[in-house]
Amino acid sequence: MLDRTFPPHVDAASIPPYKLRHAGPVLIVGSAEQAVDDVQRASDIYPSASLIAINRSAAQWKADLIVSIDRRPAKAWRDAQEQRFGKEHFTYHGGRIGSGRHDDFPWFDYWWPGLHGNGGTSAWLAAKIARTVGFGPIVLCGAPIDNSKYFDGHPGWSRREADEIDKYRNVIASEWWMHPHVRSMSGWTMQLLGAPT
Repeated sequence: MLDRTFPPHVDAASIPPYKLRHAGPVLIVGSAEQAVDDVQRASDIYPSASLIAINRSAAQWKADLIVSIDRRPAKAWRDAQEQRFGKEHFTYHGGRIGSGRHDDFPWFDYWWPGLHGNGGTSAWLAAKIARTVGFGPIVLCGAPIDNSKYFDGHPGWSRREADEIDKYRNVIASEWWMHPHVRSMSGWTMQLLGAPT
């Protein structure tokens, strides 16, 4: 049974319906420069945790799920996961489709438009998907929501203005119903949600 205990305004259904049920801890691995350290420290706490890769982290870590709200570059991230780790071990999840059609992005397996809701980051969407499909506890790694560079040297969020970062933070802060289920290893998200114990 999937977790549908979200507030009434949140539609936690996927397209097509996601029928797998997961359990146990999961690390959601973003792309910030501290991701490698965060994953190591979180793995020390949860050595058998599953892993959800976000965007470019799919090229670095073997994932059970990959999540991205960036539809077009997502194909390259899927390809990188398949080339490094194989094709049969993961599913790819997106947020809302926007003005396109699902068929325009065949590299995605599932869409979660209701969980994408007010926006936010791919890592935050992944946290909501993780809760829906049964994972817990949920731990963010490399998702500080600040102006960090990416772990692969790309400038990443270091180019973002403060008001743009605040836009993402405001979505996470407003979705209070997720806060008891998610912890973080670093940055602003750790200040908001706390670290795993």
